Amino acid sequence: MERKRLNVFRLSYINLRGGGFRTGVLVFVVAMLSFSLLVGTIVSNSLSNGLLTAKDRLGADIAVIPAGHEAEYEGVILSGEPIRFYFDKSVQSQLAGMEGIEKAAGQFFLTSLSSECCSEAVQIIGIDLADDFVTTPWISNVYKSGMRDGEIIVGSDVYPDDDGTVTFYNVKYDVVAQLEKSSTGMDYSVFTTENTVRDLAKAAHEIGYTQNADFFETDVDNSLSVVHLKLADGYDTGKIVSKIRREIDGIDIVRSSELFQGLSDKLGLFSRFIGTVSWAIWLLAAAVLSALYAFGVNARKREFAVLRLLGATRKRVVSVVFCESVLVSVFGSIIGLSLAALTIFPFSTYIGDRLGLPFLLPDSGHISAAFIFSLIVSLASGTVSAVFAAVKLAGAETYITMREGE
Repeated sequence: MERKRLNVFRLSYINLRGGGFRTGVLVFVVAMLSFSLLVGTIVSNSLSNGLLTAKDRLGADIAVIPAGHEAEYEGVILSGEPIRFYFDKSVQSQLAGMEGIEKAAGQFFLTSLSSECCSEAVQIIGIDLADDFVTTPWISNVYKSGMRDGEIIVGSDVYPDDDGTVTFYNVKYDVVAQLEKSSTGMDYSVFTTENTVRDLAKAAHEIGYTQNADFFETDVDNSLSVVHLKLADGYDTGKIVSKIRREIDGIDIVRSSELFQGLSDKLGLFSRFIGTVSWAIWLLAAAVLSALYAFGVNARKREFAVLRLLGATRKRVVSVVFCESVLVSVFGSIIGLSLAALTIFPFSTYIGDRLGLPFLLPDSGHISAAFIFSLIVSLASGTVSAVFAAVKLAGAETYITMREGE
């Protein structure tokens, strides 16, 4: 029978396998540590990433909407909550002619229904391709041909029927492209031309779409839901807002900076909370690991004294404990990081919905960096805790150790 050399690695492996409960507890603590670090890092990065993307996707300095609908507008921008409100199309012309306004782009909002007439209930946004500077840049990333009447582009979380079409108010349209994930209301919206959305509005009238008074009284050919404004360089936003309020009645104004400031504050508070919890767990895990290794090494004094009597040097004893800690840390980290990945990646959309904040996973480079960071911290915490205990034991005299182990 072939005898295997009892080197440091093999001796460490045998020790861990023989100490089932002790090994299991150590692995669990390291797994908890790596799990919390990775989850905390990726969630914080995803929230920051989502907020930045939401700001970029809006693309306008100011949004002008009918009076009394500010909260609803914020809902459609941030979460895609279907809405409809209208004012006269002449508002866009008035705004475009004001000094300090570089661009003015109108949009027409329509909502679909959860019924047989429609594929699903979503926000339908009609855009003027000639003037639009908000949505068109993002559409051009996935559809170079330019959207034409009768074509539909859907957000990342809107899914066409099996034949690649969507149906709204008994009218079927081809889906020509799907936008990339943005973690904004765009993900739950569909986009088409102004002509197409107005045709849909007329189709909704024909089938008796709801009993909503403002919709049935709306002249869809001469109405808009919002006008997005881009200011010229050098103009003060506050002064432009005041001027618009003085000259145009029956409107509300939403500044992009204000729209996202509340989110930014909430995000900062939540990120600090996540960071505090993650590092609190790390400190707790490090303290528990130190205590467990100290207790374990102390309980194994006689075992290590025998190794010394058999000729093992102090360095070799420390190496055995160090190798054990590395194996525990590697195994625990793999388990913790794997559980974190299984928790975050498949359920990122659900997590974002529950948090009520823009939540967009970072790119592969940032995710890899988060994995490496969590792995290094977990490995360092486990091995350093063990080495301190091992060095203290190795410094004791063999005879005294044997006597203490009796």
